[in-house]
Amino acid sequence: MLWRNAVAGLSFILLGLIVTEAMAFPTGQCVLNGDKSQLSLVVSNSSDQSYACTASCQYKVAGERPLLTLGCNYALAANAAEKVACDVDGNGPDHFGELLPTKFTCQPR
Repeated sequence: MLWRNAVAGLSFILLGLIVTEAMAFPTGQCVLNGDKSQLSLVVSNSSDQSYACTASCQYKVAGERPLLTLGCNYALAANAAEKVACDVDGNGPDHFGELLPTKFTCQPR
């Protein structure tokens, strides 16, 4: 019985470590500033691992039909605070219209 309790306790601890590590990962999100004059890819990494990443988001310029793409490659250090990886400036307020979801992928370095 003692052995079973020890194994159960160890399993619980290992599961906790796995879940904690799984929750720490790079993030990336394309965002517009307040007046929609700049589009930025904001990234961070809460993991102890460094990553090489690529990201993109599609957007429309107000009053225009085609989708355009902001894409960039960037390195994320371990435990990197939030930063702008790349951005694009518009021609003034309300330049950018629709913004589609961000797509990104990262590989450990």
